[in-house]
Amino acid sequence: MHDYKRFFAFRYFFLRRLFPLNNQTPNRRPTSGTGAPQNKQPARPATPTGAKPTNGARPATGAKPAAGARPAGTRPAGAKPASTAKPTGTGAKPPQKPNGGKKGKLGKDGILAIIMLLLVVVLAAIIIICCVKAVVDSFGDDDTDDATKKPSKTTASTSLKDPHYTTPVLGSWNYGYETTNRSDKLVNEGHLILVNNDYAYTFPASLKLEQMYNKAYGYGDVYVLGNGMTYPTGAKPLELSKDIVENISAMLRDMKAANPTLTNTRRLMILSGYRTLEKQETLYANDPDSGLTAKPGHSEHHTGLTFDIRINVKDQTEIEYLNEAEQAWITANCAKYGFILRYTEDNKSVTQIGGEDWHFRYVGVAHATYMVEHDLCLEEYISFLKEKHTYGVNKPLNYSAEGTNYTIYYFPASVEKDSTDIYVPASGHYEISGNNIDGFIVTVTHEK
Repeated sequence: MHDYKRFFAFRYFFLRRLFPLNNQTPNRRPTSGTGAPQNKQPARPATPTGAKPTNGARPATGAKPAAGARPAGTRPAGAKPASTAKPTGTGAKPPQKPNGGKKGKLGKDGILAIIMLLLVVVLAAIIIICCVKAVVDSFGDDDTDDATKKPSKTTASTSLKDPHYTTPVLGSWNYGYETTNRSDKLVNEGHLILVNNDYAYTFPASLKLEQMYNKAYGYGDVYVLGNGMTYPTGAKPLELSKDIVENISAMLRDMKAANPTLTNTRRLMILSGYRTLEKQETLYANDPDSGLTAKPGHSEHHTGLTFDIRINVKDQTEIEYLNEAEQAWITANCAKYGFILRYTEDNKSVTQIGGEDWHFRYVGVAHATYMVEHDLCLEEYISFLKEKHTYGVNKPLNYSAEGTNYTIYYFPASVEKDSTDIYVPASGHYEISGNNIDGFIVTVTHEK
């Protein structure tokens, strides 16, 4: 410890001698002599009585200056210039402080201390930044290689939140509505799912299909089935979704009754119905470039909600298209039974498929009627509902079709959970269909 103190005492003494303040020798006051500071103001030189010194005359050679006066040409050893020895009087300046009243210059130690302080501050800032970055990286790290982790529904920059819905109040259009829970997987099921080149069909675990080889639906009397164009082996009868067989049977009966050209030798034919993925792969491999065959997994025929129609003549040995009158009737009346002509030349830019006068799709009476009336294809209609009639954002679509009133609205699927609480009437009839994209479409049927 003593060596430590000696080292700093020696360093201080050495630096003071090497770099004195104001580049002068250290200030030391003389204890005696003419350089010693006086406690009193210096006296004026005595003037002989009655004698007035001549103006500008100097004292005689050898005269002793008054106490405190500076002898000419002399400076006491170690004494400061006689600026402090000026006579006092009216307007006289007070004695100056030692060292001329100036502050001392910053020593080398002071400069080094400031530099060290700046280095410490910079180092501390770097450490803090590194620590914060490490913490942020640890929270943001998403090990996507871990197969046990469930993919998040959020992005790195945006956290998606479900809308907050308030309880319907008295007088509101949805007063008396309550929530019903639906799995988000059901977004891929329903009469209004969109299946096209952009949105593939998700095959459910089970699909309720009905064979159209059934006299109860008009087979043999109203229509016949395709002769192997649907199933190459002809081993399995044509099938459609169980939900639409009554509607298609009613439509084809009324079509035959309204068109005298349809006889026992010129009969309606359901050419294509439900197709498996394997069947679509075979068809697409044989016709990949015509644009008439959808990619496997992207065909509406996978849903069982679509059928193709033709005319069978001469005991199925020839197949024709509908004539002009027959085509006009089914195009104008299909919406009454819940069907739409799916592809036309006018909406080719949207559907990416050219006109197919024979391809009809079931969507439900209310939706089909609105789409035909407003000349909308299915893609346009689903976008319209989402943009203009989202629950909690816009008013619903209130529409009347075939004498029945409907309330229709889009309800977004949950992004925070695996199921969605959808607001529906507490009593009455309603249907919920997914759109195969991001939400549900609710159709409320009001009593007549």
